[in-house]
Formats: sequence, C-alpha cells, structure tokens
Amino acid sequence: MVELSKSFDCPEDLIEPVLKLLLISDEIVSIGHRFYVSGAYQTAKEEMRDAILHLHRRSPATLSVSLKSLWSSGRHQSSRPLLEAALETMVEIGEILRLGDRIKLAEFEPRLSLRRLRFLEAVKNELATNPLQPPTLVQISLGVHAPVQAVKDALDDCKLLGEVVEIAAEVYFLTTEMNKLMERLSGDFGTAIFSRKDFRTYLKLNRAHADPIFSYLQSQEILTGEAEGFRIQTNSDRADSTV
Repeated sequence: MVELSKSFDCPEDLIEPVLKLLLISDEIVSIGHRFYVSGAYQTAKEEMRDAILHLHRRSPATLSVSLKSLWSSGRHQSSRPLLEAALETMVEIGEILRLGDRIKLAEFEPRLSLRRLRFLEAVKNELATNPLQPPTLVQISLGVHAPVQAVKDALDDCKLLGEVVEIAAEVYFLTTEMNKLMERLSGDFGTAIFSRKDFRTYLKLNRAHADPIFSYLQSQEILTGEAEGFRIQTNSDRADSTV
C-alpha cells in the first residue's frame, strides 16, 4: 500500500477503496503485502507448473527437483517476484510440495527403482513398530543397516510422498498413524476441556514423547487453547476460522 501510494503520489486512504473494488472484481490478487494483476498471476502459475512438470519428465526416477534447476530452466517469462508469489500460494494450497530447496508437483508419481522402494518401505516399517514413540534416526539406521544420512534422505522422500510427517526436529510419524490418532482424539475427547497432563495420561506417554505430539497438533490447529485448558477443534471451528 505504501509503495503504491508513493508510486502514484496518492494518499493511501484513496488507494485502499480502489484496491478493494479490484479485489472484489477479481481484477487483482493479494499475496502477502503485494498486489498482482490476476491474469499475470495465473500465467505465472501455469509457467511454474509447466517448468516443474518439464523437470519431472526429464528425470522421472527422481522424486523432486531443486529450486535452482527450476529458476535456471528457462521455461518461464514472468518476473521472478511474481513467480515466487505463485510458488508460495501453490505450496500453501497443496498443488506443490516443498521440502527445503526441493519441490514436486503433488500429483507427480516418480518411477522409483525397486531397490529404493524397498528401502523406503523398510524405513517406514521401523516407524510402525511403535507409532506413538517413534525411533530416532540412529535407531532406524541400526534397524535398516544404513547410514543415518541415508535414513534422513529416505524420510525426506517419504515426506514429499505424503507418507510421513515430521512433528518436531527429526521426530517422524507415519501419516496414517497421525490421522488415526487425530480421529481417536476427536472421538474420545469430543468438546471436553483437558490439560497437557490429561493428554499425556490419555496417551500413556511421558513428557518427552507426548509434548512433541501436542505441539504438532497445536501447529496444525487440531488443538485450540481455552481459558481452562485445551480442546479438540471441530470441523465447524475450522470452517468458522477461515471465514
């Protein structure tokens, strides 16, 4: 808003209603603190998708592509800020999955080698042995007889495939087990208010194992804080929060 005011030498209070009208009519979109022409933004999104798809097809056995290769692909003409804004929103809505400096289209299914698939499965099996108390990277590496870094890379691949979630630094849960836990909590607690201690007691876990789960559920807005404690967010709660 400030930049527009300076560019047009016009007070902000005069620019704001014009921007609101343009947003309502879908002539422009707002991303972060910037505004973009809708047509240019849609073009940038299409260019991003085309460039990533091109890189996927060039290396079908590779799960993800690097941002460096994306920017150097030469398959986009929109400005870098607009492309970055398009990438940001595509990640937010789940069209693109991002892990550090690597990305993939959500629908892309890589042709991983049988050896790689077996290794990923072995790593996931280690997580499944005790879902609520997942093993450390070192413990997994001992279980699959592979270096810790190889295990970390495998878990990163599983995250991009949507099969694993990292609930805290180097603490991993199978996505299926986390979904089961959320359903179980919703069914057993309902709208009841509970404390962190109640949560630990319910899961029969000590603080070291329960607190990362608790924090993750808060970050995903599954748990919400109340004056008396915490409760599970209902679907209607989450719907209201987006209005």
